[in-house]
Amino acid sequence: MELSAKGIFEAIASKIENECRLPAENLKSLKATAQALAKQSKYFSLLEVDCLIRQFYILLGQESMIAKPIPGMDKQEFAFILQTFFGIDTKIMINRMFATLDVNKDGHIGVEEWVESLGVFLRGDLDEKSLHTFQAYDLNSDKCISKEEIFFLLKKGDTTKDKSDQDLEDLLDLTFRQADQDHDGYLSCPDFQKTVQKSSMYLQAFGKCLPDPSEVAAFEDHLTELKRIVKAKGKRELNIPQKSCFLSLSSANPVHKPLPTETQKLSGFLPSALRLAHLPPPSPICSDTHFTYPVKTRGKSAATTRGSTASTSHKPI
Repeated sequence: MELSAKGIFEAIASKIENECRLPAENLKSLKATAQALAKQSKYFSLLEVDCLIRQFYILLGQESMIAKPIPGMDKQEFAFILQTFFGIDTKIMINRMFATLDVNKDGHIGVEEWVESLGVFLRGDLDEKSLHTFQAYDLNSDKCISKEEIFFLLKKGDTTKDKSDQDLEDLLDLTFRQADQDHDGYLSCPDFQKTVQKSSMYLQAFGKCLPDPSEVAAFEDHLTELKRIVKAKGKRELNIPQKSCFLSLSSANPVHKPLPTETQKLSGFLPSALRLAHLPPPSPICSDTHFTYPVKTRGKSAATTRGSTASTSHKPI
């Protein structure tokens, strides 16, 4: 059965609301992780980070945060999340986003990387979003975008793949006349960000790699609901019986609290219902095909880092 974003959001909320109370070991681990990530997060409050961590482990079917921890989402799981939650479903974009968001290059999107990427997707400013987009479009990660890379992206894009090569060449020439600020034949990150500041239409001009406003709103509504649930449970989790049976949230747990019938329809008891590795891939978008073309030479290359675009903002309460 195909799972929608709304169905998964409802299942996650129901799982958090109806699960047995977390054991002290899990609660301590959760709070420590949440506090560490909240200090690093520019846009999420401590309560919101707490919710996102719980969401992360439920999505991956992690029954205990302290027993046999999993490294994070692999590429297939990440692809399912991008397509279902954010409508990003082209193979090249998913490969690039996975490569750029997997900061420690361990082959997984870990919980820290998950929270950080959601901050940019949901609440990032224009500079942060344009940096993310630039990195996705920089197919060979050399810190500049060439005409060959843009041509390749346009050929693979849903709205431009049927256009003739001449039409794409004309579009490329127009783009570079407007965006190549230093006229070196390449788009550096500063070139791209200045162009986006002048016209936001360039933010995702060569392929979707950010959620639409409606998808952002749906996720924010889900996060608001999780905040309500977790806040209500907060006091109850402070007084937890110390019994080993709490270390598993499986149906074998004698204190397991059954989920509502509507949620069980998603294919059974969570978290196994949302163990993404068991779901059929929505489309063949998870291969490791990489874009390559002959080595090019140029006079200079403009480097960029995540830290260069940070700006001051206030976290929500």
